[in-house]
Amino acid sequence: MAEAAAALGQFDFAGDDHVVPFQVEGLDVRGRAVQLGPMLDAILERHHYPAPVARLLAEVVVLTVLLGTSLKFDGKFTVQTKGDGPVDLLVADFSTPENVRAYARFDQALLNKAIESGETEPEQLLGKGVLAFTIDQGKFSQPYQGIVPLDGTTLEEIAGVYFRQSEQIPTRVRLAAAELFDRDDAGKPRHRWRAGGLVAQFLPEAPERMRQPDLHGGDGDTGSRPPGG
Repeated sequence: MAEAAAALGQFDFAGDDHVVPFQVEGLDVRGRAVQLGPMLDAILERHHYPAPVARLLAEVVVLTVLLGTSLKFDGKFTVQTKGDGPVDLLVADFSTPENVRAYARFDQALLNKAIESGETEPEQLLGKGVLAFTIDQGKFSQPYQGIVPLDGTTLEEIAGVYFRQSEQIPTRVRLAAAELFDRDDAGKPRHRWRAGGLVAQFLPEAPERMRQPDLHGGDGDTGSRPPGG
């Protein structure tokens, strides 16, 4: 997994399995984008996951790559879900500089039932549980872990909750994965996976552009109160 330093949108630049950082100066927005192809195929083909499981694991891989490639040190970043749904475990880790691994565990009977009933959205497959982000800088430091609940929403929304709680930074995460059916150079049918994602954060440098609290702070707040407050 390689990271490039050119601007997002530059022609003939990105391509598969590359992370592209970007910055919108006038809006104080920074982020990272990625699209995955051959690397994702290599991960998913090892276990021949059913399509709903493969799609869900692909989203977790995208999320892991987006966040893991932002590490400023040698170490490992891991994303893991544990839930009570048909897919009870997903785990993906990124080890600097570019090694990615991922694994999914699922109950085949429960998965078949979910497919038959059309309940294959990520939040339906995961059920209730937790999503954990772990940063490990190696044997000379203690791993740091942040945990947020799987509460019946999408992985995008849950990741956004993590950023709001841990870093208090306005953040948007977008994840997508899909099967691609085409033909190879010899005309034979071919099945592949493609996935992509984006994380964008509002990081103003000017104090006047920072988000201001819109609610009174409660007892002990010495600021002004609205009339009648």
